[in-house]
Amino acid sequence: MRSCLLLILTIVSLFLGACAHPRRASFSAVGSIATERVWMVSNGWHTSIALRAKDTPAELRALDEKARFFVIGWGGRDVYMWRNFHAWQAVTSVFLPTASAMHVIPVRSTLLLECPHSDIVEFDTTRDGIARLQERLRGAVERDAAGVPSVAGLGKFPLSRFFSGSETYFFPKTCNTWAAGCLQTAGLPIRETAAIAADNLIWQSHHQGRTLATRSDPPDAL
Repeated sequence: MRSCLLLILTIVSLFLGACAHPRRASFSAVGSIATERVWMVSNGWHTSIALRAKDTPAELRALDEKARFFVIGWGGRDVYMWRNFHAWQAVTSVFLPTASAMHVIPVRSTLLLECPHSDIVEFDTTRDGIARLQERLRGAVERDAAGVPSVAGLGKFPLSRFFSGSETYFFPKTCNTWAAGCLQTAGLPIRETAAIAADNLIWQSHHQGRTLATRSDPPDAL
């Protein structure tokens, strides 16, 4: 089921322009010096972004005050959390709108140690880019009447949590296009529309950033 779904996503991704060459970023404007960092982390199927703790929105950073980094992913809530999951949902969740969830993973060591079987690519960005990304992440979390982020359940790593997402998951808005959109928000020349499948976003990232690691088996549970 998973391999069949991956094939569908890959074919559509190629159809939408996966082979186009994105341009490298230019931060020449005053106040836009590329002194900050953001990362792409992918297990080959699911893609997340990573931020330094200081750059992560405070309400997410509160999960672990000792964390140095936070890895943040997004996807369809039931499938991503494996909650009330049935095999048919692997297909219907791609084509039918569904609620979303954000997975937030605190990292106390390094990204390389915490995600040893993932592609990890580092990008340069600006302070303004980080501020825009923070705002996007704040808006992606569902909140209660008091404005407190809604926790949907325990995460896949120690201390990690799933937060209820404010956005709707539907095809072709996948976890990979969401991650690509976050990188684009941070000012990076990543093509969101071409990143339906993880392979394309990984390819773009390797061409635009610095490769720190390449994935291996078994894949990390991002």
